[in-house]
Amino acid sequence: MSDSAAFDRPPRITYRMSSFVSRGAVLASARLLNQALALLSPLLLVRLLEISEYGRYRQFMATALFITSLAGFALSANLNYLIARTPERQSVDITNTCLLMLAVSFVSALVVVVLRAWIVPPEIENAWLLLAAYVFLVLNLEVLVSYWLAHRQSLQVMIYTIAMTVWRLGTLLAATYWLRDVQMIFVTIVWAEALKNLWIYVWLRRRGLLVFRWDPQAMREQIRLVAPLGAGSVAYKLNDFGKVVVAV
Repeated sequence: MSDSAAFDRPPRITYRMSSFVSRGAVLASARLLNQALALLSPLLLVRLLEISEYGRYRQFMATALFITSLAGFALSANLNYLIARTPERQSVDITNTCLLMLAVSFVSALVVVVLRAWIVPPEIENAWLLLAAYVFLVLNLEVLVSYWLAHRQSLQVMIYTIAMTVWRLGTLLAATYWLRDVQMIFVTIVWAEALKNLWIYVWLRRRGLLVFRWDPQAMREQIRLVAPLGAGSVAYKLNDFGKVVVAV
């Protein structure tokens, strides 16, 4: 081994560490900006809606968040590993993840419909169908962040997450300002999620990342990866919910 080759190693390690730190800084900045934007919605909504109407909106979102956090099953988390390991098979892995998300979202929406008497709070019982549709849409096609992270494209993650936050917040505030009716606000946020999913679907299809091809071996491998990770995610969320219930 030549002396020049030996001296080449430290700069390479330093470069990799610098790249890792910069990606971490970008993702942390994106999270902080998202949290700052998310804080705007309650501050503005309480000024635009009656207290009772705002309470109904919060119940809708809290119920949807609880269901989706449990039903999400950490399905997209395995993509970071799978795409980084076998990038030539990324279209198959992304397609399988989307199929699993479709199945989970359908079951979750069906649970809301069948068990609405126990799941949906009385104050929003007339919005049970919108709640089921919202849960179905939120749980679908959430693969872009994992795809970009697997390719170390943290800037795209930052742009996407901020854009989605702005889109949701903008449509919510526009509907609140112009309609002033909480039922129509529910309709608006459902349509906002539908349009977001349509955009993601077109984006994936144009890049050949969502294909209509069945690969049972890859699906079995993915299920073996997802099952323990998803079970752990559900247990962790239930533990957090249990702490809240006990504290209350």
